[in-house]
Amino acid sequence: MTFLLKSLKNKKGVRRYIGPKRIILLLLLTVFVVWAWDYYRSGALSPAIIEQYRDQYPLGAVLLFMLVYTLSVVATLPSLPLNLAAGFFWGGLMGGIYTAIGVTLGGWLSLLQ
Repeated sequence: MTFLLKSLKNKKGVRRYIGPKRIILLLLLTVFVVWAWDYYRSGALSPAIIEQYRDQYPLGAVLLFMLVYTLSVVATLPSLPLNLAAGFFWGGLMGGIYTAIGVTLGGWLSLLQ
């Protein structure tokens, strides 16, 4: 138990909850949310447009989805909307595979922090 308490403290004996990596990640997430909200309000971010992007750039859509899913896992955001979106856009099997890869990458990235 004392080992755990000692490992939570830095060299000065003060607990550090928010480090520079988390601040940068929070800023990137905030920029992404503001960007997505602006696109949604202008009508450029609708399911029909996302389906069109998915059909035109299948690999890019999958990689973008996995990136968003990975960042949401690291930021501990709810993943249910992303799970439902993956099932809607790629079906149950492929959407499940893409979310499994995204959550695995997010878990690895979280452990690296």
